Amino acid sequence: MQCVLEGVRVLDFGSYVAGLLEDERFKTGIDRGGNGTILPERMPAWCAGRTVEAALAAAKVPGGPVHTPQQALDDAHINALGCLKPVQYPAASGPSPLSNYPLNRYATPGDIRRSAPQLSEPTGEVLTEPGYGAAQIQSFTDLRVV
Repeated sequence: MQCVLEGVRVLDFGSYVAGLLEDERFKTGIDRGGNGTILPERMPAWCAGRTVEAALAAAKVPGGPVHTPQQALDDAHINALGCLKPVQYPAASGPSPLSNYPLNRYATPGDIRRSAPQLSEPTGEVLTEPGYGAAQIQSFTDLRVV
């Protein structure tokens, strides 16, 4: 089990959950730091019988699970917030999840409108902006300039 804990030093947290508060080696922060090698031995046993949710509830500290990439893709909360947007790529067998625009603004909402261009895909579009015509762009292609 892996957890991210905010606002609590890991050594203090380990002392709390692993039953080390009464141990003289963990009385103060300095003591806990000096004996920090003991915690990695005890924490796996403490965590082994608990889910992430149970560990966080038992620890009584703010925190959350550390997801694998697949767990993040499957997480109901992440999906409900619209953090990921499925986007189709030409070479992909199905939609690929992309991190959506991070800000939702009313007047100027950001959005992913299409996949990133493939190699040389937008060349014609880009070259028309400064004024090149279709014949010039075709000659660049024929000469393998673009």
